[in-house]
Amino acid sequence: MMVLYAHIFGYVLQRTMRMSRQSSGPWRNLDTMMGLLKTVVIVLGSFIICWTPGLVLLLLDVCCPQCNVLVYEKFFLLLAEFRSAMNPIIYSYRDKKMSAIFKQIICSQCTASANGPTEN
Repeated sequence: MMVLYAHIFGYVLQRTMRMSRQSSGPWRNLDTMMGLLKTVVIVLGSFIICWTPGLVLLLLDVCCPQCNVLVYEKFFLLLAEFRSAMNPIIYSYRDKKMSAIFKQIICSQCTASANGPTEN
């Protein structure tokens, strides 16, 4: 996954540099590419932060069998699972249209629960 995200990051960075060199190109595309670059950095950063501790734990378990490092396994697995749940939040935060739809869904759920269950 890190190789894939690194490849995406490199591609976006390369496209951004190419767009910035074209002075006749529309600046809107440059803004779009910079926004995409920021999104990739956030996604890649959260991936590294959430998955690295668990992977280090597994490496320690293999390299040091007498160490009892798997006691913390559930915590790091939960952290990695939390990362997967963060993806929709990251993308909706970075994209204005997705953010509006996400807020609409949340608000409709809040309104429905505030009104209570409907009786038939």
